[in-house]
Amino acid sequence: MPAVVGPSSASGAPGGGQGTSRRAVSADRRRYGATMQAHDHGVTQRDRCDGSCVAGADTSDVDVKPLSSKFLWADPDLMRRASLKSEETPLLRLPMDDSQWRRNMQSVLETILLQNDDAFPRIGAHIAGLIQAIDPLMADYCRKTCPTCPDVCCNGRNVFFNRTDLIYLAAIGETAVPGQTRSQEGMPCRYLGREGCRLSRRVRPYVCVWFLCEPQMELLQGEPPRFQRNFLGVLQEIRHARLLLEALYEERSTGCSLRNGPSSV
Repeated sequence: MPAVVGPSSASGAPGGGQGTSRRAVSADRRRYGATMQAHDHGVTQRDRCDGSCVAGADTSDVDVKPLSSKFLWADPDLMRRASLKSEETPLLRLPMDDSQWRRNMQSVLETILLQNDDAFPRIGAHIAGLIQAIDPLMADYCRKTCPTCPDVCCNGRNVFFNRTDLIYLAAIGETAVPGQTRSQEGMPCRYLGREGCRLSRRVRPYVCVWFLCEPQMELLQGEPPRFQRNFLGVLQEIRHARLLLEALYEERSTGCSLRNGPSSV
């Protein structure tokens, strides 16, 4: 399995180390599986509707369906455009001061609120639930690898929130994140503390959610094959959902720009 490239999180890094017992690791696995089942069950009960919204599927394990079966959308063209996307936009993935951050966040939030479209919070909640589901495992891996890492990935100088992160944060009502990871090139991440990231995983930059360093990839490769497939399936589902959220925003913001003048983001 190839290594994943990108920045990582150090949540809860100190204090874990290599001494984690097998019993604790097993408990983490059980919590991960139970969280995934509870999340999928909740989405299914809440969103089983007329097919015009995000929908879940009952699962007896940690399985996550691919985008085509996980999301039912009333607009086939929107789904088609989301499926054509291979990467998220790099817009706003750059240093900015807090006043610039607030202006961009306000612009994104106004675009979403003007639509009065519950698709944004539905997709956002789905993404947040999936991130929460993988958090115990990612935290476990960080406890085992980050304390002895000579150069933690959180020190990466090119780690930023992008526009899709802002859309997602606005969609789930998490607009109180104070600002970009750094206001100038070369500065350390403002959210990195002695105990790891000060942000909960669900509101971190996306790149900090999914990245696995080489030692963490080795830990994942030591898991049962089915567990690996399910875990990577969750990451793929998050990615697909974010692309769908971005496609929805682009469609809606185009309409706003036509009515109200050019949009800043």
